[in-house]
Amino acid sequence: MQRFPKRDAQTLAWMMNDDDIRNSWVVSGPLEFYVRKGHITTVQRDVSVIKPCLMVANFNTGRSGPKSGKRPGFAMLAFMREVEANAVRHGYTGVFVECVYNTRLHRPLVRGGYRLLRSHSQTAPCYFKPAAGIQKLDQPSLRRFLSTPDIERFWLHDQAENVVLLVRRERPATPAAAGGMRLTVLDLHRHKVGMGSDRTDHELCWSDDGACIVRLLRKLETRLAQAGFRELALSWLVTRSRIQSGRDSRTASANADAAATHLRQLGYAEARDGNGGLIHMKPLAA
Repeated sequence: MQRFPKRDAQTLAWMMNDDDIRNSWVVSGPLEFYVRKGHITTVQRDVSVIKPCLMVANFNTGRSGPKSGKRPGFAMLAFMREVEANAVRHGYTGVFVECVYNTRLHRPLVRGGYRLLRSHSQTAPCYFKPAAGIQKLDQPSLRRFLSTPDIERFWLHDQAENVVLLVRRERPATPAAAGGMRLTVLDLHRHKVGMGSDRTDHELCWSDDGACIVRLLRKLETRLAQAGFRELALSWLVTRSRIQSGRDSRTASANADAAATHLRQLGYAEARDGNGGLIHMKPLAA
């Protein structure tokens, strides 16, 4: 793994709870890890898909203080479970481990569900574990989510469509919706259950899966309006990342046209969230 200039190390929880921190050294027992909030790009159906992920870029073993008794390799894998839990909790689509020079870590990473990215242009092997391969903290039903205000952000599984959604409950910034709540869909994909590292999810594209996405959004709109929510929003990951240009420009164009058509017909308009990020938002009838 590459070397980076060191800075004061903190805990992973501290880093994840501060939106302004994009990368930092974090501490786990006797080890220090350099973690980024980054993105990787994959190509699916000839379309380039941008995925936000947590990236582990480096780790050191020379930290002073009490020792945990674990060898560095086992301590790193224990930390990876903490990274995975935070990736799910904060809406990332997986965990990326950059430039693993230590060959003794390759087999444990594969056993832990990480797959080798052979096409990634790095000087040493890189590994990625998608969110589908991470054991979810919980998968409450939509009914439980709506009836439990303490649940702010969680993965939901729509069994009828076999689609997994990451949703977040938040207060809208628009004056018209003051006093109500907004539900933002941070990610959605078709769920495919396999074994170990073969457990993957299938990205939904607007051109191929538009009917499924429309049915899902209409169902959400009805249930949310009944529960008193004022707005339903779609993050850039649900809209923009599905229409990036890829190897086949005609495929990318078809996805862009399908996304624009469906969003317009459903009544969604471009807006900005509380952090200035682009979303597509629709007010819900009371």
